[in-house]
Amino acid sequence: MSLIAATDSTAPEPHTIPTLSDRIAPEIVPLALQAVLQGRLAEKSQLDEMAVHLMEQLRPQVEQLVTQTVRSAMRSAWVERAEKYNEFKA
Repeated sequence: MSLIAATDSTAPEPHTIPTLSDRIAPEIVPLALQAVLQGRLAEKSQLDEMAVHLMEQLRPQVEQLVTQTVRSAMRSAWVERAEKYNEFKA
């Protein structure tokens, strides 16, 4: 048990996971932490934009692959059905 937990009656019990249920005032958060958080948000925003851009670039290829896959699956289903029909006929 840490020294803080031993002297602080508001410290969580051992083996419990504390949650942040209250909003934290921005002036309480250290500037270094604010800078790190802003950097993470900027990085996430860039990754989101990159994902949107890549999906737009890949859209024609994805549509072509989906079309080919669906056609192939339908052809296979039709062939399988025809084979079953021929088995019953014989």
